[in-house]
Amino acid sequence: MGPASALMRTLSPTSFAFALLFAVLVAPSAQAQWTLCNQTSFVLESAIAYDESGRRITEGWTRLRPGECREVIDRPLTPGMHYLYARSSFAHRGGRREWSGYADHCVDVSDFSLAGEAECEEVGFETRGFVEIDITSEEQRTPLREPTSYEDPHTAGVQRLLRDNGYEIRTIDGFSGRRTRRAVRVFAQDQGIDASLDEPELIDALEEAALSRADEIGLRLCNRAEGSVWAAVARRRDDSWESRGWWPLDPGECARVFDEPLEDPAYYVYAGRRENGVDRPLTAADETFCIAETRFDILGRENCVSRGFIDARFATVLSQGREAVSLEFTEADFNDAPDEAE
Repeated sequence: MGPASALMRTLSPTSFAFALLFAVLVAPSAQAQWTLCNQTSFVLESAIAYDESGRRITEGWTRLRPGECREVIDRPLTPGMHYLYARSSFAHRGGRREWSGYADHCVDVSDFSLAGEAECEEVGFETRGFVEIDITSEEQRTPLREPTSYEDPHTAGVQRLLRDNGYEIRTIDGFSGRRTRRAVRVFAQDQGIDASLDEPELIDALEEAALSRADEIGLRLCNRAEGSVWAAVARRRDDSWESRGWWPLDPGECARVFDEPLEDPAYYVYAGRRENGVDRPLTAADETFCIAETRFDILGRENCVSRGFIDARFATVLSQGREAVSLEFTEADFNDAPDEAE
């Protein structure tokens, strides 16, 4: 059986493809089923789609610790096209990663099951690209992988989560050396827990701590305006500047656009409210960066137009030594609404 392709992407506006990360294997067992195996260093949650009795069934989420295998269908499979999507836990720094393809299906934020075809947004779901898997037998074993292959994905997962929690882990390699073992002992001491936790319990404790820490670092944007907002950010990047977008924010919605401790003295934010076909930018915006009409990640802030981009005004956000800043957009933050079109 040939391999099925899937792309690992960081869920940033650019969504770069990293590598072929997905393979389909057939392994015999007493009971036919579809099993997913997480061979990555990330805690993953997965969703699947398949046809049953003439209807498309889409369901999720199945949580997979690094190194863990779990059944997502526990009965003999019907030959034909199946679909899979996976994404990393919010606990991991550097943006969410996704293992995806190009077959669009609906997903919800929390656990869900959807029978039949639907326009995702109309039923309050989001559209995600699933990888297609042509199943030809009653059993399937599907490993999810990274560009780096680990001898021990569990240990690699422990290392990544230790780093996500701010402990010094220089290399994520899947080998439990002295630095990793020492970091686990320090983490257990800091959390007041037993350092001899078994493998699943240790992953769970590390993920929970990293999720709590995520609320205490980074830049968070919230839309408190009456309508939808499109946001972008910019910052110093080594010897250059970088601007990134877009984050669409519905009323009441928030997004963490930087998920690492804020180290620069200033960051820059663009936000726009579209009304009557005209954009309402932020009133207090005085720094120029480049943006694009579609998702973008642009280096440099000069000569935007000649490089095929658009000049846009960004507001300055001072970190003032804080590791985390939350910024809320209200109606008063935007330029006056344009007159109604005649």
